[in-house]
Amino acid sequence: MTLRLKSNHVHHITLLYLLALFFSISIRSSTEFDFIPGVTTQLGCIEHERRALLQIKAAFTDPAGHLSSWTGQDCCTNWAGVICSNKTGNVEKLDLGSYYSDTPATVLTGDLSSSITDLKYLTHLNLARINFQNKTIPNFIGSMERLTYLDMSCSLFGGVIPHQFGNLRNLIELRLDYDNCAAAYHISSELSWLSGLSSLQHLEIRYVNLSLASEQWPLSVGILANLKSLEIAGCELAYLPQHILPFVNLTSLTYLDLSYNKFNSPIPTWLSNASSLEIISISHSGLLGRIPSLAFKNMCSLQIIDLSNNLLEGGLAELIDTLVDCSNSSIRLLYLPNNTLHDYIPDSLGRLRSLLLVNLSSNKLFGSIPASIGNLAKLHVFVLMGNLMNGTIPESLWQMEGLADLMICDNQWQGVIRDVHLSGLVSLNILCLSSSSKSLVFETSEDWSPPFNLIALNISDCQLGPSFPAWIATQTNLKYLCLKNTALSGTVPHSIWKLSVQLTSFDLSENKLEGKLPSMLMLRGRDGDMNLENNLFNGTLPRLSNITQLSLKNNKLTGVMSTDLLSQLPHLEVLDLSGNMLYGNITRKWDAMEHLEYVDFSRNNLSVN
Repeated sequence: MTLRLKSNHVHHITLLYLLALFFSISIRSSTEFDFIPGVTTQLGCIEHERRALLQIKAAFTDPAGHLSSWTGQDCCTNWAGVICSNKTGNVEKLDLGSYYSDTPATVLTGDLSSSITDLKYLTHLNLARINFQNKTIPNFIGSMERLTYLDMSCSLFGGVIPHQFGNLRNLIELRLDYDNCAAAYHISSELSWLSGLSSLQHLEIRYVNLSLASEQWPLSVGILANLKSLEIAGCELAYLPQHILPFVNLTSLTYLDLSYNKFNSPIPTWLSNASSLEIISISHSGLLGRIPSLAFKNMCSLQIIDLSNNLLEGGLAELIDTLVDCSNSSIRLLYLPNNTLHDYIPDSLGRLRSLLLVNLSSNKLFGSIPASIGNLAKLHVFVLMGNLMNGTIPESLWQMEGLADLMICDNQWQGVIRDVHLSGLVSLNILCLSSSSKSLVFETSEDWSPPFNLIALNISDCQLGPSFPAWIATQTNLKYLCLKNTALSGTVPHSIWKLSVQLTSFDLSENKLEGKLPSMLMLRGRDGDMNLENNLFNGTLPRLSNITQLSLKNNKLTGVMSTDLLSQLPHLEVLDLSGNMLYGNITRKWDAMEHLEYVDFSRNNLSVN
């Protein structure tokens, strides 16, 4: 069992930066409003609209009483989700979709009453997360031509989106987000009706089956001249045209997300026509071949590039050089992990001075980190894990005071890292360093006090030992500690065992550590991973707590294995005690272990009770 800084940790870190950047860039000037109770007007409620609202209410089952305020004569005062015009008294905004709950029994359920069409001046309609019980989307929504905003995300409709939606010529924002809801793929659509939405600026379609759109979707979308943000993700699209189509106008587009589709084709060069793009994300979509530099030419407003989890083979250096050609380049996030990029990092990277995050992990990058990396004073996250990078780490990297996360493990680094190097990284939160060539040596003085307090430390496959560096015990914020295969020997200091109780992941495997284990091995929370395999620990098996994955294989543990071992770890998933000298009976209490996936007691002196 190998415990390491897992990809989901990196993804979580990157996601936080993506979200922070996304909202700070302010590219989506959405017409959506946050739910507010009805606004008092001097005009009061128009009677026929009040009756229409009551008919809408009557069509729903409302176990949580979300619409319980819909009583009395004045629907414009304190009726939840109803907003009226201060000038005319007409209902202009109806928000029925703010009542999301993880408990299905508390959401609105039922039908959408056709009486909603009596709200002739309605401009904003939110039906998100209402349980319409797989009923067909009603055609009459298409007759509500004053609508400028429509949200039907996770509304649990079924069937095909009706072509009458094409009548909503005043619609500015349309949201059909079916991600993370029970009815994904219950609705489908071809997209010819989009051509009628001449005012549309923001289109979000996620996890709606658009396989019916076939090869027509680029034309249906491309004629929307006012479109600023386009998000069609997880929609079964299999066609990505390689040449620009006639009548396609992308000049207003600032946000493009085509992730989680099935293109299996190269990146088209016509993307360069979207010269106003600020964010482009085409991840998990089977993009092939080299990254064509021409596709990103003239994109001088670009701030985020996410081409992660594809099959791209090269073109990284050309992409970076193309971005540098913009004298005012504002690129802040370069995110291309999990491809097969066989390339090098050019020196020109150091000219992209707005960069906050670079993640090029899990590729086939070679060569060294360019010394120009030190020019990126704003860089917070630098991730190169799982490549073929080699050489010495440049001095300029160690002087990056703003760097918070440095993850360059699983490469072939060489040289000596001293405390004087690490002392320059005053903002560091995460450090991951290793070398598959085992040519990396750490030398730190006993009295060195780091300027940082890490939350995650992974130093592996290099020369750290033989003794534990004293500075590690000073990292009181640690949640993750991996010192695998680092030539550590002797006994583990008490300060490290004391530190382990605050960790959620702890790995000292493949060293020459010896001595007895503490009387209790315990991690923080209940989902901890601990790996102490391939050492020389002796003595009896300690009591265990808050561990889901544990490996103690290939040590020198002796004594009787406790009969209540399993009851100590009710959430156990993996247990490996093989290759020790334990004896006694193996309990048969496996039936209660609902999470258990793997167990190995071989090469001991155990018998089945």
